[in-house]
Amino acid sequence: AGTAPPTQQIQLRNVGASALSWSSSKTTSDNGDWITVSPASGTTPTNIAIGVNLANLPGQGQTAGTFTGVVSFAHASGTVSI
Repeated sequence: AGTAPPTQQIQLRNVGASALSWSSSKTTSDNGDWITVSPASGTTPTNIAIGVNLANLPGQGQTAGTFTGVVSFAHASGTVSI
């Protein structure tokens, strides 16, 4: 069985004085649902965990290859993608 890479922690914040409400979305090159984002929405500032669910990768993580994905964070003024 494969081993998932460590969850990555990021901090989402507003450079301005007020808090921003935000929501996330995710897309992958294979149209899979293997990226995890927790929490999926909220208000800044907040810490977010981004990870990989091996069970949802092709072959449950046993298929060789490079799989890419994008996580986007939307707020009232726009969207930021990582």
